[in-house]
Amino acid sequence: RAMEHLFSFRQTQLEQESGRTQTDPELVFEHIKSYFAERLEEKITLDELCRHFHCDKFKLLRQFKQHTGLSPINYLISLRIEEAKKLMCSDLPLVQIALESGFYDQSHFSNYFLKIVGLTPQVYRKSCLK
Repeated sequence: RAMEHLFSFRQTQLEQESGRTQTDPELVFEHIKSYFAERLEEKITLDELCRHFHCDKFKLLRQFKQHTGLSPINYLISLRIEEAKKLMCSDLPLVQIALESGFYDQSHFSNYFLKIVGLTPQVYRKSCLK
């Protein structure tokens, strides 16, 4: 119920675009996930996200985490890591993979990769290329 009220204005807009009704509270979260996926390389702030989807940031944080199990930023980071994993089997330099996946430098990328995957990007790449 709370999700239905959280994004009522933006949800109405999204409903008109998709033809879905207000009884589908998953709609806004699907659009937020798509928004992230389409903008992996961009810096996305919580304030920007709230402006775009016309919502309160504290409600967004709480309800996004209830919906996905992750905060919006951690969800975005996980998408970026998945994108990086896809690029690891190419011959692209790790710094380029980091940038194309939305990380602002290789160090930042390596730290998150190790934290989420449990391997360094170099070790992951070696296993991928075998």
